[in-house]
Amino acid sequence: MLLAPERLRQLHGADWQTAHDELQKVAVGPATGPHFADLTAGWQAKASDLERELKVLGSDKPLPRTFPCAAERIAYRISTELLPAELAALATAVVEEPDPVPRGLQWAEPTRTELRGHGAKGTQPTAADLDRLLDGSADIGRQTITQEAERGSDTFTRTVSHAAATLTATAASVKKPQAVIGLFKALRGYALLVWVLGNFLAGKSSTGRNLTSLILGVGGALLALAVIVPGIPMVVPLVGVVLILAVASIASLSQGKLAGKQLTRRLVLVAAVVALALVGLLVQKLAHDKQSLRDLLLDWGLRLFLVLVVVGVGWFLGRPAKKDATAPGGGQT
Repeated sequence: MLLAPERLRQLHGADWQTAHDELQKVAVGPATGPHFADLTAGWQAKASDLERELKVLGSDKPLPRTFPCAAERIAYRISTELLPAELAALATAVVEEPDPVPRGLQWAEPTRTELRGHGAKGTQPTAADLDRLLDGSADIGRQTITQEAERGSDTFTRTVSHAAATLTATAASVKKPQAVIGLFKALRGYALLVWVLGNFLAGKSSTGRNLTSLILGVGGALLALAVIVPGIPMVVPLVGVVLILAVASIASLSQGKLAGKQLTRRLVLVAAVVALALVGLLVQKLAHDKQSLRDLLLDWGLRLFLVLVVVGVGWFLGRPAKKDATAPGGGQT
């Protein structure tokens, strides 16, 4: 309403200079304001554009819908007055988050120090200083989930494991078909275990580390039991595989994909050995029981598919990725 051309003509008639002076008071604020000099200089730098906009009030030409230059100067004053508190809050949030990002800290720590220095001296940063700090904060908005995955953090671990657990729990609520229900329930158990381990490890307590070591030992024991003792049900080694891959997955999430490169190679090697063992077992059972190949594949196909899915999830979480092109110092490698 303040900048409505019709309202300005109603208030000041054809006296565009008076309208200009009144709008300038709004755009630069009182003379005692902390940014009065900067805002006045900015208004004067746009003097020709402002005069060209407002002179229409003194003519018979149709009024425009807005006065964009005057609106920009008024908005600039508002943003300049808000920026000190907003930038300080953003810098504090970046520094105090549980897993601060290095590039974010490179901006946040100097910014908070500079703003606090002005507060201790009883001064205010200039408009140019605020613009510079605001431009530097653009790095915060360019931080992506991919970069967070490369780095690995407790926050990323909790977020991904929680999302996976929620998704699989929802998928496991289906009623048909029965074979798919069993697969979803197995994946739900795997995802829930990853989520529980992620939350325990994020707590930085010895309980989480000890629980993870215990689960890894139980998984290895179940696999060893299936190899040594004949006649063990298929579910036993499957549970062992799920436990081991859950621990491997949570380690990859916490350490980042680059750190999981060696882990990935081991997972691929283990998957290859397991696949060869299953093929040999299938051939032996086929020859011993004289069972048709079709019946045997139907009997074991879903179990094998479950193993491949779990192994694939572990590989995806731990797969290596290319290094970020940006060096820690902010320059290009």
